[in-house]
Amino acid sequence: ERIQTMIDLADLKEGDRVIDLGSGDGSILIAAAKRGAIATGIEMNPFLIPYSRWRARRAGVQNHITFIKGEIKNYPLHDMDAVFLYLLPPMLGKISAALSSELKPGARVISNAFPIPGWTPIKQKDGVFLYRI
Repeated sequence: ERIQTMIDLADLKEGDRVIDLGSGDGSILIAAAKRGAIATGIEMNPFLIPYSRWRARRAGVQNHITFIKGEIKNYPLHDMDAVFLYLLPPMLGKISAALSSELKPGARVISNAFPIPGWTPIKQKDGVFLYRI
């Protein structure tokens, strides 16, 4: 249900470019790709990358998702229409400046469970916070 809330708040449109910083098992991106998004997942855990790719293939959206092993702070965000986050507050605080400086106007930031320190959400539902740049 939480993933569905995140996808709904993102208000995705066909062709939107989305990224999940800390993509885990790829669940959010698989749901986004099913809505027509072009998705990228950044994940540090090398074991989750092949698992996420397998799950995307199984869901039939493998051509719409790219999973990359890497640090979340090393990936450019300027082309993204939406950013999904499920990070602890200290990490959210560390990346908030990059989000506000790199994302284009109108981009959506959707944070699961934790608000971004110093930011005011435009909407909140069931522990999911929506921000707009």
